[in-house]
Amino acid sequence: MAEPQVELESLTVAQLKEMAQGLNLSGLSGLKKAELIEAIKQAQK
Repeated sequence: MAEPQVELESLTVAQLKEMAQGLNLSGLSGLKKAELIEAIKQAQK
């Protein structure tokens, strides 16, 4: 079963960027919130 995911849409952009850094994603400083969420979802697969 898939583990429950945090509702990324409910997080702030700062929280999303922090999460992205934890996933070793880079080059995200200019992204919009929706783009950050998509990048995080892709990295979590």
